[in-house]
Amino acid sequence: MLCPVCKNAVLYDKELELGLKGHTCNQCSGNWVRFHDYMLWKEESSKSSDLSVENQDYNLAYDNRKANFCPDCGRILIKYKVSGAIPFYVDHCAYCNGLWLDKCEWEAIVGHNLQYQVNVFFTSDWQKKIRKEMTAQRFRESYSRKFGEDNYAKLKEIRKWIVESNQKGEILAYLIDEDPYRI
Repeated sequence: MLCPVCKNAVLYDKELELGLKGHTCNQCSGNWVRFHDYMLWKEESSKSSDLSVENQDYNLAYDNRKANFCPDCGRILIKYKVSGAIPFYVDHCAYCNGLWLDKCEWEAIVGHNLQYQVNVFFTSDWQKKIRKEMTAQRFRESYSRKFGEDNYAKLKEIRKWIVESNQKGEILAYLIDEDPYRI
């Protein structure tokens, strides 16, 4: 079985975690994980341990935008975003369900405590949730730039107070009225 990134390097067997069988490239350090192997490991390890580690910066390999091909069946691997907080995509074979992880991507997934959710990364609900989170983050950054951090923090407090108030309509009317004291 050849590495989908290096094209000519042979993948060798390697245990990514205790009980998780993978196939690693000794040139790019990427890992191929078969769906069956992952699901067996997930079932066994989720009962007995927590692999989460502190979030840290990982020496991630460049996330290749080129299409890769499945080392098992030869079909094109599809790229999926893992999380809005993780700056890479994983490659997935829609035919045999295998997963390609570039160098340090598994460690980053574990570091974000997502190791037991890998099988749902490829669902439309998961991808929709990520897009929603990333859009909200872009809005937060935009508001922070527009108003300044201190003003934005105050606005968030005021907004929370208004939203939780039983008189929010009256409060908003008072705030937008140019002269709330005129008759």
